[in-house]
Amino acid sequence: FAFVGRPLRHSAHEPVFRIVNRGLLGVDVFFVLSGFLIGSMLLREHAALERIAFRRFYFRRAMRILPAYYVSLALYCALIGKNVESVWANLLFVNNFLPDARQCMNWTWSLAIEEQFYIVFPVMLAVAFSLVRARWSFFVGLFALSVVVRMAIVAGHDLHVPGPEHARLLYDTLYDKPQARFGELLSGVIVAYAFDFTRAPEVFRRSPRLALAGTTLALGCAAGISLVAQPFFAYGLPPALNFAYYSLSPVVFAASVAYVLFACLCRAGGGGVLGSVLSWRPLFPIGQLSYSAYLLHVIVIVVGLDVGAFHAAETVLAMCAYLVVVPVVTLVLSLAMYLFVEKPLMNLRER
Repeated sequence: FAFVGRPLRHSAHEPVFRIVNRGLLGVDVFFVLSGFLIGSMLLREHAALERIAFRRFYFRRAMRILPAYYVSLALYCALIGKNVESVWANLLFVNNFLPDARQCMNWTWSLAIEEQFYIVFPVMLAVAFSLVRARWSFFVGLFALSVVVRMAIVAGHDLHVPGPEHARLLYDTLYDKPQARFGELLSGVIVAYAFDFTRAPEVFRRSPRLALAGTTLALGCAAGISLVAQPFFAYGLPPALNFAYYSLSPVVFAASVAYVLFACLCRAGGGGVLGSVLSWRPLFPIGQLSYSAYLLHVIVIVVGLDVGAFHAAETVLAMCAYLVVVPVVTLVLSLAMYLFVEKPLMNLRER
């Protein structure tokens, strides 16, 4: 009771708030899952038809992504309007190449990376599969390249060295850029390829103890990275360790998530239990509303603060109440978006 009544500024370094702050890693999880889903779709189509139906793929993606996005963008411009002069970048899905301070609806940088992935990856896959026979090495090679690129970015901008502009540089050069994120998407693609086109699932199921040890290690790595406080150099470690963290921790986290995903698909190595939990039926409606919730939640927060509906949380208890009200309001609005925008156009897409 003393904790929940304590002023929030005195509780910012409590372990529970450290975990909440690292909720940003949910974006990394999302990229792995997205890479897996799109990779599975395209790889299976290529295996069945020996080609990729580009027009069909891009049309289906546009019908899934654009309607709710453009409605949300219109709401943002009407109700908030910050950096509305940069809305052209959102319409073209290049807003993540602008500095964060100039971005309109700046939390949609991750959607921009998704769209860039949708545009580039099918073409790259078709070209590579027509030229490369060792497809497994092709994906692994791309993943290794993503590590090298990230290391080059960290070294080139001295992101591992503390400085007054560190947070801005970290965001504008590393956090929201596709060249620093494509390894996470590739992690999911590799899982899709390994599960459908290799003997890896069979080998995985035949070695239950080894598989379980791998799952335990992957979960441990993901949990460990989640608990690390930011900025990392606040621990006072040598610059070399700072460099290793900023270069490799997202890659290790994504690889860990990908391994756990593979275990869930194989229903082995502890993945069967975890898969059952994640497949719990009551979670399905939230999953259906997640895209609209992603688009609308910041609008709900900003407009709520402007009209005084959500008061600044000065205590832990007030913050907990705030963290209940905002998701509820967001999900109610997301339901309307899903029923009147997303669902009708997805049905049209199927026709």
